Amino acid sequence: MIKNPLTFLKKGHLLWAMNFWPPIFGAGIKVKVLKPDLTDVVVSMKQRFWNTSFVSRHFGGSLYVMTDPFYMIMLLEVLGKGHSVIDKSASIRYLRPARGKVSARFKLSKNEIEKISSRFRISDKPFEWTFEIPITSDKGEVVAVVSKTLSLKKYKKNKDITLYSRQSKGVSK
Repeated sequence: MIKNPLTFLKKGHLLWAMNFWPPIFGAGIKVKVLKPDLTDVVVSMKQRFWNTSFVSRHFGGSLYVMTDPFYMIMLLEVLGKGHSVIDKSASIRYLRPARGKVSARFKLSKNEIEKISSRFRISDKPFEWTFEIPITSDKGEVVAVVSKTLSLKKYKKNKDITLYSRQSKGVSK
């Protein structure tokens, strides 16, 4: 299994380093962390020849890449170890032609973090959480909306494995 080198970075450097991750860098996307606890992030993308479609608009794939990993990374950092956050589904709804500079903002409010944390306290079962992410032009118009559904899960310690490993080493209960 290939380990992602970004997983070894400190929280303060993680999203900044995303600026150099090939899918982000290749599309010309810039990542700016607004809060050091990773609860507020803005990404932007200027229109360049390499991210422009045949009809002189941003490629739809580049617009999607702007929104792909950020809520997942933010939630993993906020929730801490022992949690799994993975993409479940996504869709993009184009509202008007995307030209010029576009941006998207990812914000986790204390209220939303508390709602997610309370779901973990209520049940150990995995659940889904959906975010709506508007992508806006430099004129303030919403050009597309991405709907991202994440699957969230809390790992629980398996007592059977712990007991087995103790017994196999000759340690009694």
